[in-house]
Amino acid sequence: MPTPQSPGNPTGGHEMDFIPSPLTPTAISLPVPDDPSITTHSQDRAESPSRSAKPTAHNEEPNATKVHTWSHNVRPLRLSRTHHHSKPNSDGSLGSRSTDHKTFAYEPVPNPTRYQKLERHLEDGWTTEIAAVCLSVACIVAIAIVLREFDGQPVPQLPEVVSLNTIISVLSTVSKSLLMYAISACIGQAKWSWFSGQNRQLRDLELLDEASRGPLGSLQMLFARTVSSVASLGAVITLLSLATDPFVQQVVQHSSQPVTTESDIVSTGKMSFPAPFLHGDNNATAPITDNIEAINSAIWSRQAVYDPKASCPTGNCSWPAFESLDWCMETTITDVNQVRVNCDIAFKRDNFRSIFQQFSSFGTYTTNTVPCEIYSADSATPLSYPITFSLEGGRGPLVSNPAGREPTFVTTFSTEFMAPMSIFNGTTSNVSHLDIPNPVLALGYASFDLGPANDTVTLKKLEQAVVSLCKTRFDLKVEQGIISGSASTPNYGNFYSDARARQSLGQSAWCWAPDGESATFNDPVQTLDGNIHYLLDKSTLSFCTNASLSLGNDIANRLSGAYTGSRANDEVRSSNYTTAQWKSNEDVMERVRDHSLSIIMGSIVSSLNRLYKSKPTEAVTGSFTSYQTVVEVRWEWLALPVAIEIMGLVFLLLVVRGNSGVPVWKGSILAALYHGLEDAHGEGRPETASEMADFAKRTSIRLTQSERTNGLVLGL
Repeated sequence: MPTPQSPGNPTGGHEMDFIPSPLTPTAISLPVPDDPSITTHSQDRAESPSRSAKPTAHNEEPNATKVHTWSHNVRPLRLSRTHHHSKPNSDGSLGSRSTDHKTFAYEPVPNPTRYQKLERHLEDGWTTEIAAVCLSVACIVAIAIVLREFDGQPVPQLPEVVSLNTIISVLSTVSKSLLMYAISACIGQAKWSWFSGQNRQLRDLELLDEASRGPLGSLQMLFARTVSSVASLGAVITLLSLATDPFVQQVVQHSSQPVTTESDIVSTGKMSFPAPFLHGDNNATAPITDNIEAINSAIWSRQAVYDPKASCPTGNCSWPAFESLDWCMETTITDVNQVRVNCDIAFKRDNFRSIFQQFSSFGTYTTNTVPCEIYSADSATPLSYPITFSLEGGRGPLVSNPAGREPTFVTTFSTEFMAPMSIFNGTTSNVSHLDIPNPVLALGYASFDLGPANDTVTLKKLEQAVVSLCKTRFDLKVEQGIISGSASTPNYGNFYSDARARQSLGQSAWCWAPDGESATFNDPVQTLDGNIHYLLDKSTLSFCTNASLSLGNDIANRLSGAYTGSRANDEVRSSNYTTAQWKSNEDVMERVRDHSLSIIMGSIVSSLNRLYKSKPTEAVTGSFTSYQTVVEVRWEWLALPVAIEIMGLVFLLLVVRGNSGVPVWKGSILAALYHGLEDAHGEGRPETASEMADFAKRTSIRLTQSERTNGLVLGL
């Protein structure tokens, strides 16, 4: 426990000397530096005896030495009683008491050092607060820069003890601390401005001082009469700053998002020239074998459409839109009432005349045919299949053989057939089917019903399909392993003959170009497998070649066929007709009947496109999509920290600009000590905290010029 010092020795030590007495109120003694710039005076302008006497050796040890070492030549502050001295009256009684007042006259330090000048500049101005606010704003800007750098990017690979959230949290904490330092100083300065110019409750001084200390004091200030002070803006900022950390924690979140990466391993095929030799085979049978295999697989496969080939390692890929040659198809089912049918199966002796003469003269059997033709308005050539006339039985020759016997006249016709209407083999013409000029293949399918008169047939169904070369723009993608996309309307172009091509490639050369585009063949003649020569314009995908295009024949040979029926007439034995029907060996016809020509032809075209686009030299590369954890910045959660920074700047400007006539004291407690209440309490000072609070509520004060010291003090 500290040892109380003698009242006559005010500098005896640094311990607080509190001597309770109900008759002597408590006062604060200020620290007095041992500096020549500060001079101590008494009311009667004389030193007290205790100070004028030189200290003895007993007084110097050990306390005097201890005080000198602890205080660095500064007399310590202590809480003490104000001493009242009663002056005796002439009659010997005690008169009024007098109080010794110590006043301090400040004189500037002569020749201050650079450090002292800097210290005074920082204490008497707003440099530190402005710097703090600027650094606080810089931290917010740094947060925005860091977030902008990592927004949408994969989670950064940082040391285990550091994360992106940690960096943002540290910057946010530094920003908040710097701003609160400036806000506290501004509220402290606003406290003195509040008492400048008019009387205020002394209680307001405590409320404003508490507001500069933290959120609770700020909340109390907002519910008091001090809410009209400019300091209320600082109180609002202090309260809002409590939500800064939760808001900043919501700024960064991690999500799994698709990331697109371009790669050569993501590829799909295209065709710029319908090369007959595929997969690097050099023998002449290779293209035929490849074509037929593709056609057969399409006919008999359960797969209706062959998706294009695509290499996609992740199952999610995309390609830029690209143009390619393609095998395209058009189909139509024609209204049978809009066609003309020339199929007469009635028995006519003239149809058998030539073969009967051959039989009669030489005993040999021959056949005669008459075409069954179907004319459609959208086809330049008819769909045709032969009606066959033949002889069966009998014995010949009838001229030289007495035992001869006439044969039976048999008419064989098709009740269902499929046949080509046009095939392009390199010779251009004006043939057009379904508005496509010079198609590679035009194929028709027809089925009949026998008429009631047994000598006519009635067309029941007519379906047409056209296959030709076209130019198409594709937009492909793969999602979850399933390829999909869209294709533009095909440009079927036209086959034509070109003089320059014939000069470079030979008289058998033929060309193809898209409609509306002019081909320019500037590149030299290219050679494929030694015997296929061609010219190519990659900009328009036009080409010329001397190769024979056999694809139309390959398809027609695999699909053409018929179901046939026969009708016989034996004029010798009977005038009645005998008929018989049977199926041909064409099982392809049954496949077409079950699925329709358009479905079968669509499968064939898709299969051929996969084949012709499988050349690795004409691959189109794209990008694959993979999912990875990325940083997602929710910028809206930065609104509060940014708003607080703006409010802090505004508050600082308001306090600085509205501080006219008031010294820059900020929140310094020394201002309250040196410029406290002047003769405010007389002899009855409040002692307890509650008494001081109650008295403060009933006391109005303001900053005023002291008549005694000629300085600013809190006066009544």
